[in-house]
Amino acid sequence: MANPTLSWERVGKRFYRTFEGYHMQWAVHVAESHLAVAPCGGAIAVWDRTDVIRAGVARRAQIAIYSGSGRLLATMPWDLGQITGASWSVNDELMVLAQSGVARKYTDFAGNFVQLRLPEPVTHVQWLPDGFVAQSEEKWTLVTDFSSASFLQIDLPTQVLDWVAVPADPSSGRDHAVIATAESAILYTFEQKQHPLSIEPLLSLKLSPDNMWLMGQRDGQIYIYGTDTFHEEYRFDAFHNPATWVGVAAVAALEEEDSLSVLDLNSQERLTLEFENAVSIYSEVDGLRVFSDYSHDFFAPVPDVVTETFRLGSRAPSAILLNCIDLLEKKSPQANENLSVIGISALPGAVDACCVAAAAELDPRWQKKLLRAASFGKSALNLYDSTLYLDVMEKLRIANTLRSEKVGMLVTVHQMDMLGPAKVLRRLQALQCYGEAIAVARVLKCPVETVYIAWACHQIQSNVDLEDAELEQLLAATLDNVLGISYVEIAQNAFDEGRPKLARTLIDREPQAQRRVKILLRLHEHERALQVSVDSGNVDLLFYTVLSLASNAEVSLPQFYRLLGDKRTAIEAYKRLCTLQPNAKETVHKFLYQMDLVVDDINLSFTEACVEPEIEPKHMQLVTVQKRFAELKQTHFESQATAEFVALLALQKQLESEFEMPFANLSASDTVVALLNISQTNRAQKVANKFHISDKQFWWLRLRSLVSRREWTDLLEFAKSKKSPIGYLPFYEQTLQAGNLEAAGAYVDMCTNVDYKERVQMYLKTNQRDKAIELARKLKDESLVPGL
Repeated sequence: MANPTLSWERVGKRFYRTFEGYHMQWAVHVAESHLAVAPCGGAIAVWDRTDVIRAGVARRAQIAIYSGSGRLLATMPWDLGQITGASWSVNDELMVLAQSGVARKYTDFAGNFVQLRLPEPVTHVQWLPDGFVAQSEEKWTLVTDFSSASFLQIDLPTQVLDWVAVPADPSSGRDHAVIATAESAILYTFEQKQHPLSIEPLLSLKLSPDNMWLMGQRDGQIYIYGTDTFHEEYRFDAFHNPATWVGVAAVAALEEEDSLSVLDLNSQERLTLEFENAVSIYSEVDGLRVFSDYSHDFFAPVPDVVTETFRLGSRAPSAILLNCIDLLEKKSPQANENLSVIGISALPGAVDACCVAAAAELDPRWQKKLLRAASFGKSALNLYDSTLYLDVMEKLRIANTLRSEKVGMLVTVHQMDMLGPAKVLRRLQALQCYGEAIAVARVLKCPVETVYIAWACHQIQSNVDLEDAELEQLLAATLDNVLGISYVEIAQNAFDEGRPKLARTLIDREPQAQRRVKILLRLHEHERALQVSVDSGNVDLLFYTVLSLASNAEVSLPQFYRLLGDKRTAIEAYKRLCTLQPNAKETVHKFLYQMDLVVDDINLSFTEACVEPEIEPKHMQLVTVQKRFAELKQTHFESQATAEFVALLALQKQLESEFEMPFANLSASDTVVALLNISQTNRAQKVANKFHISDKQFWWLRLRSLVSRREWTDLLEFAKSKKSPIGYLPFYEQTLQAGNLEAAGAYVDMCTNVDYKERVQMYLKTNQRDKAIELARKLKDESLVPGL
């Protein structure tokens, strides 16, 4: 391979080179067309210069969208008259402004757009990353939101020579502004503030691609100012024609349609490039794009590390290391000697320089050779951090994919870094290069699901002649092999394209119930959404679905009730949601009445009565509930239980008036305990008998009551009153737990149903050691008593 320096052009101490990009596939006459080029190798919008308003009628025109290699991506009709200008947003959305003041932002290549109309016709426009500043006869208008009809305006001064829009700078707190030159230069902000600048009255104002420098022209001279202070930094004798930035290293101007003059800002020397046809130039952050009818090339300064590596006769370590590859191919032992010449201390730097030079190359052959040189140098080092080497390999793999003729993104690695992985993938999808997008996503270790979703949506939009079943099979053949794929967006796209049947089929393939429910709700498949949420067993999802349907203005109340139908879990969810709202009782009762859920309505009334704190209204409500239960055959048990509850409340009302103490809201057992605690044993027994409290339960209640009041004599009398239905062991245990060992000991001999070993331990626990020894000796088991 010939040394690449042979094609370089030297200007002062700096070299420049032209990368031959693509032989364009388009049939565009650059000299007769307007071009809007997206930065960093993006798409190109083209419209004819002759599309003007004639005889007061706008001739129907179109805007063609091409890839960097000239592949036609889309054509969009334009019927709004003469175009003032067009540009691309940071999200690769085409922004177009007509002289009539109508502005459009195309959100995709399918022609979908948002549109706004400015208050008056415009004469000129300057573009911002997220909008534009338009000039009319009297005002500048700032637009940053195409979906809003509100915008900021400032008055236009008289006799403006030229002006430029300055993007906002969050780091300095500066908002969008305008720099205009007339007799003096002033920075106008849209906050109605003016800042005089020390700038000459200039023409052809242009910001550098990095917005760090401002260039202006006057009388064949170029003036350059820093945008931090706007003080003059450089002044050169240059061109009379409007100049364009070449990165930030040089400026260039078309002297003729086929002749480009370049001024190096460092040396102030000039270079002239001649072309076979008329060309159009567009500035990039690190170079200049050159378009003709047949080609798309990239002109840029050569980085210093590349110059040192390739320059003939260079003794830079990276140049020597690169030479080793030629020696290795010749199987010359001098390759290893060259490593000694470099030296072990300089070798890591040489490896890094070869990596950086490879990243700056657009020719894959030189990329490989430089990386081979870096790999050879790495092999001679015991310790070397390969991060840069691996990073460059990964980036070049991606960059070469992007530079392919099919994709048509003539980007440098630096431009690719500026775009970032997400935007690179979005561009590939917009270019319909899905295979390349998947390959790039895997190299970047990014999720590929979004690429497959974009591919599926494109298939739905483009295969209009396929039946739903055929299209489903086409999609399933690819998507079924993709783990974690979501069909939500694909189904939505199918619905939007007029394929509701296909959308429903695709929703059934969605594995996550939550996603299925949300898309079904969006597609107005309300019944299916509710059924999916019920079947999922996810309570949160069920509440979400029911609430969404209940608050949906498109679903009437009768329709909502029909949707709930016999879905008991959904009904319970809605009842629970209703209780969280004001006037919940009325809402739920109305709902249950409409649904003919009589038993549920009575149960709700019963619950409401139970939580009523006052005994009188609770009693009245429960009487009503009992009557309603009695009217239904299927609620016989509920009627009896409620009747007992009503009787209990009546009794408690009587006891409250009789003993002047609270009995309300106590259960039957608690009522008995309350009576026992005030020594109303007979009344307690009557209550127990009336409410079917068994003897065993009553004995337990009285036992615990006497123990809690420490009435040991009454407890012993109660134990001896008659045979205990619960035995006597509870008396012993309850008394022992209360701490009265003497009283507990009285019950040991009464516990006839325990074995002798346990009885011995009971004697010991109640300090009756003599009885424990006597029983142990009687049964000849003295080991039961310690110390014998």
